[in-house]
Amino acid sequence: MFRVLSVCNKLPNSSNFLTRGRISTSFGRESSTGTGNSVYNFIVESAPTESVKQLLISIHDYSGLPWWATIICTTAAFRTAITFPLAIYQHYIIAKIENLKMLEMPEISEKVKRSVAMKAREYKWTDKKATLMYKMMMKKEWDTLVVRDNCHPFKASLTIWFQLPVWVFLSAALRNASYMLPIKDAAAQVLYLQLAVGGFLWIPNLAQPDEYLILPIILALSNLSIIEIQALRRLQDPTRFQRYATNFFRIFTLLIIPISATVPSVSLFLYLKKLFCTVFNFQAVSLYWTTSSVMGLAQNLLLMSNRLRKFCRIPDTPSTLDHPYQQLAFDVKQKIKTLL
Repeated sequence: MFRVLSVCNKLPNSSNFLTRGRISTSFGRESSTGTGNSVYNFIVESAPTESVKQLLISIHDYSGLPWWATIICTTAAFRTAITFPLAIYQHYIIAKIENLKMLEMPEISEKVKRSVAMKAREYKWTDKKATLMYKMMMKKEWDTLVVRDNCHPFKASLTIWFQLPVWVFLSAALRNASYMLPIKDAAAQVLYLQLAVGGFLWIPNLAQPDEYLILPIILALSNLSIIEIQALRRLQDPTRFQRYATNFFRIFTLLIIPISATVPSVSLFLYLKKLFCTVFNFQAVSLYWTTSSVMGLAQNLLLMSNRLRKFCRIPDTPSTLDHPYQQLAFDVKQKIKTLL
């Protein structure tokens, strides 16, 4: 109780909060963006965002967990129930595609080349037309194989299409909770007070920045680890675009540390909004981001296990390693030696 009262003075218009032992309810609606764009307004004031916020409140109330544990457990539950099964399916599709490319397509390519060469001599095709016909025939063969094995590459992207809405609305819900939005009523004030005393260890107040940079550093390291694991497991030499993309995400991941250091532990959104001024603004919640990133790293490592892959009936591929973790450790050591 004393901790709750101690943070009241930090709230906007705190003199109106506690009057004669009651919390005032005479608060009007405050726009979450002012002159923000319509997409941003739609997300932070949408029904899904409010529903997710109410879900978080219900989990907190019924479980009796503090807010930091509520955020972590909810993130872990969403990651386990939604993202992990989709990640398994993603690896299943990718393995099938790899087998088609590495095991079947080379032989088909040779047959198509011979067929095109014969027709080119027969019909006097130019090199340009022969190349075009080769590409068309290869595409037709590829489409046939994809339909046969039911492994359209788009299915490998289902994880992001399901995870992204969860990430956006959960982040927006926590952001609204930490800024008493979109309506500053009594319930919003109580929720803010709970967050203000619902932290742990070095961040007792979830509405304040992480002064020790521990969360931002964990977030950056886990994201960087995921990027490096994916880069090390790449079968072929990266294209120029892949190299640029990998380096971009490396730099952006490191930039998260100073950005996270200057904003509340619960929400990074407002700072990112002002910093990047993008048309569509995503909210980043430091505690949520960190938990989600650590879970993502754990899932990436777990999906390297041959036992798990066999249990989930993920096909073996030419890139399947007998000792994936030993190989990963060796690759990491080689990477460190290269950098040094």
